[in-house]
Amino acid sequence: MSHALNRDLLLTDVRLYGADCTSTGTRLGPLMFIMYMHDVPTCICPKFADDLVAVSVGGDIKCIAQQLQQATDDLLEWSQKWSMSLNASKTKVMLFGNNTKSSKLDVKINGSQIKQVTQIKYLGVMLDLYLSFDLQVDYAAGMAKRAAAKVARLYDGRKGVKIQIGIELYKTLVRPHIEYAVPVWGAVKDKEIEKLQQIQIQCLKQTVGAKCYSSSAAVEVITGVLPVKLRIRELCCREFLRLMLLDESHILRCLCNSSCRVALRFTPLEFIKTMSKQLERALDGCMLQPRCTINVPNIDSPVNMFSLDLLGHRNVSNRNSVELK
Repeated sequence: MSHALNRDLLLTDVRLYGADCTSTGTRLGPLMFIMYMHDVPTCICPKFADDLVAVSVGGDIKCIAQQLQQATDDLLEWSQKWSMSLNASKTKVMLFGNNTKSSKLDVKINGSQIKQVTQIKYLGVMLDLYLSFDLQVDYAAGMAKRAAAKVARLYDGRKGVKIQIGIELYKTLVRPHIEYAVPVWGAVKDKEIEKLQQIQIQCLKQTVGAKCYSSSAAVEVITGVLPVKLRIRELCCREFLRLMLLDESHILRCLCNSSCRVALRFTPLEFIKTMSKQLERALDGCMLQPRCTINVPNIDSPVNMFSLDLLGHRNVSNRNSVELK
């Protein structure tokens, strides 16, 4: 069965077509995919499943174009070696930075010019030229509104679903659209966060049957749902803990240690660190230690469990256990 593999290059969206592949959903499919893709040229990085990206950083447009062209040529050679083809029409190139809107990158696949774009969706996150993530907020807001409209069909005054079920439906079906990958793009302007906050308030008011002029803060207290700003801080703290549990040599730890900001423009890792300052101070003098605990006889189905021990060294008599979900 012919199986299309979608690839995002920055240079993005390179599609490879193989003649002899397993169908989607088979048990051998993921293993065979890993075996087939493990030797992709090292210049194609980062890689996430079948999404491939080539990145070049520099101050000279010509140098950037040459490096991206070399990465494309290496990928083309690899694909031809394994009887695959690159589709230039599904491949995109994008240039990030200030004063880059008028700059052109000349990158080709088999003589076909790769289209240069000013915005693109990569791994579910909308990217623009300046990485302001305003497009991502609009995209998340649109997805959340559509999901909320579907949930609202279940409400029929007092004859609809129970309030507690409605709250769980919001947390399960609507809120994930609002907070998807939010540690990456959460450093947007306050007015953008307010858009998401208004969507949350509208959904919660529908859920509890509150009037449109009801207090937003009261509705959030009644439903037990954090405001969007506090929720972003909570998610950033969770990501910060996961980062701290990585090995010092891990690439994310290295990037975290070297991250920076310019005025109020944050890199994602710097934003995570900034949002987690209070947690970092609370953990000062403590040693983070991961622990996996599984009680086999009580497990009826596969469960992923992860817990974190905070071992204090400042006259702490008891061990505090914090579970990350």
